[in-house]
Amino acid sequence: MGQKISEIMKQFDDIKLSKEGRRSLEKLQSALVRHADEICKIAKAFGESLEGVTTSLTRKEIVNQAKEDIKKLVSHGKGHRPFSNKGNTAYQKYYYQVVFRRSDRKRRVTALIYRTNVVGGNVSEKPIFIGRATCHPDACFNTYIGKAIALRRALGLNVPDEYLDAPEPEGVETGDVVYFPHISQNVNILDVDENPEYMDGDFTILTYSRIGSFLQAKLIYNPKTHKVIDDTFRYYS
Repeated sequence: MGQKISEIMKQFDDIKLSKEGRRSLEKLQSALVRHADEICKIAKAFGESLEGVTTSLTRKEIVNQAKEDIKKLVSHGKGHRPFSNKGNTAYQKYYYQVVFRRSDRKRRVTALIYRTNVVGGNVSEKPIFIGRATCHPDACFNTYIGKAIALRRALGLNVPDEYLDAPEPEGVETGDVVYFPHISQNVNILDVDENPEYMDGDFTILTYSRIGSFLQAKLIYNPKTHKVIDDTFRYYS
C-alpha cells in the first residue's frame, strides 16, 4: 500500500510548488505511508456506512419505499423474530396491530399500536404507542409517506431523511387534489386532458374536475398559480 501511495504522489512531481509547499507535500506523503493501513480501514468503514444511501430518489421511488416499509413494519408485529435493540418495547418484544387514522383537515396521519397475543387477539384496549406525521403547510400531502413516518415514530424507529425531504410532485395527474385559489377550493382531478382545446402557452392544461361532491367542471391548471396538495391517489395500489 505504501508503494502505491508513493506512485500516486509522483504525479505531483511536475507541479511547481514553493519550498514550503514541497515540504508540506513530502510530510503528507510520509504520513500517508506510515498510516496506510489505518486509512484503508477508515475508508472501508466509511464506504460501508454509505451503502444503499442515495440523494437523488424521485418522489415515486420514495412513495414505493414507504409502502414497502409500512408492509414490513406491520408484518413485524405479527410474526416471530429475533430480539432487536432497535425501537421501543413494542418493536422489540411484543406482537402488535397497527391502526392508521387520516385527517384531511389537519393533513395528518396517526399510527396507533395495539398489543396483541400470538394469534392476533387484542391484549390492550387502548394503544400502547402512538405516532403522528403532519404535513408541512407548503408541502404536498401523501398518505403513504405519512403512514411510514407515523408508524416509525410509533415504534421508536428512526425516520429516513428522504421521507421528511421528499421532492414535490411534478405536474398534475388523475386522482390528485389541487387547490385553485380563484375559487378557493380543493379540486379532485377526475381526468387530465393531454390535448386541451385551450392552452395558454406551456403553463396550463385543461382538466376535468369535481368540485365538492356534485359539480363536474372543466378547469385550467396553471403550475405557477395552482398547487397539487395531495398526490396519494396517483400511487394507489
